[in-house]
Amino acid sequence: MKKMILFVVCLMIMGMQSVKAQNAKIILHHQGTVSFFTANNIQAALDASVDGDTIYLNEGEFPGDLTVSKDISIIGCGDWKSIINGNLTLAIKGNITHSIEGIYITGNLTVTEESKGLTLRKCVFYRIYFDKFTNDAVIERCWGSFLLSSNVGGLYVSNSRIAQIEGDAPAAENAVFNNCNIGNLFNRWYTYGNSSVERATYRNCIIGSWSDNHHDVTTVYINCLCGQNLYVNSEDHNCWTLANIVDDNYNVTISVEELAEKDYLGTDGTIVGMYGGETPFSLQTTVPKITDYSSTVDPKTKKVTVNLKVANQ
Repeated sequence: MKKMILFVVCLMIMGMQSVKAQNAKIILHHQGTVSFFTANNIQAALDASVDGDTIYLNEGEFPGDLTVSKDISIIGCGDWKSIINGNLTLAIKGNITHSIEGIYITGNLTVTEESKGLTLRKCVFYRIYFDKFTNDAVIERCWGSFLLSSNVGGLYVSNSRIAQIEGDAPAAENAVFNNCNIGNLFNRWYTYGNSSVERATYRNCIIGSWSDNHHDVTTVYINCLCGQNLYVNSEDHNCWTLANIVDDNYNVTISVEELAEKDYLGTDGTIVGMYGGETPFSLQTTVPKITDYSSTVDPKTKKVTVNLKVANQ
């Protein structure tokens, strides 16, 4: 509750600031102490943080080509409002216990250190790379493209909008995509059947196409709606094929209403794709709301006590 109250107070302070890009503010929360940074000093805020801290980004634009080396939480406003203009490098070693949420990264997101437990929620990025071994990563309700490789030791992606998944070097069957809209699958590895994109599992997804007109028996599709050139055996995989379900930019074109009308349902009984499942796709962050408050003033000590009652919207 204390953390939630502090979060609400931070949001109230941020709300007092101008939402113009040039006046965007950064709040660093460190063990009960709040520090402020200007938009241009976002890397300074990252450098000043320590493991366990939280950085809040207001609406606006922030310079990119940043490096995060601490196990911290970074929380933006979501819905394309907290914009990092450039690339973001995650150089966090070991176990990661905090998450990144509600950030729009115009460039690439790259993992450059061996890690476990990376969590991204409601973020937008151009493409995510895994340059070093990454295990037990969770990506939920995000928008971007993926380059998979043998450095992916465990990856669970859910309710995300994905333009393209590219498969590089051989990999174990360690990536699972659940309730995602996937425009295209592309095998970059020269040997079919061994790339990481082929050895992944796709469950309750909408998949537009394979750019090389190939799919291998190692690929697992479960209750997926697929473009016709995926050659999915509906009897073996309990899938459906349908032509022209993505446009030239790999955007899924079939509507939610049509999915429900034609009973394209996943294993949980909800529609396939990013709007099905328990956590339908949305880039809007969950912001606590003040439902009641009171304040008292001690005339002797001149101390003001504020009581807040908050709940998630």
